Amino acid sequence: MDTVIIDISELETPADLHEIIKLKLDLPEYYGRNLDALHDVLTSISSLHLILCGSNDTYNSIKDYLPRLQRVLSISADNNPNFTYEMK
Repeated sequence: MDTVIIDISELETPADLHEIIKLKLDLPEYYGRNLDALHDVLTSISSLHLILCGSNDTYNSIKDYLPRLQRVLSISADNNPNFTYEMK
């Protein structure tokens, strides 16, 4: 299983997060950069362990988005046994 680590400590917005996800997962340019598109990718991916990490101060800059992101990650993991994740 491939492991991808994303440090969110420098991210300010959901758009920043989706851009780094696009780059780290080598997604095509047409990736929608939203939670629906992320769910589609994660439920069809063949093998991935995603780790999101960063300081607690970082979470404050995009704190309203993170619960929704975690919900999508959880649902995606439930729907795809080849996808797992951690938020540290």
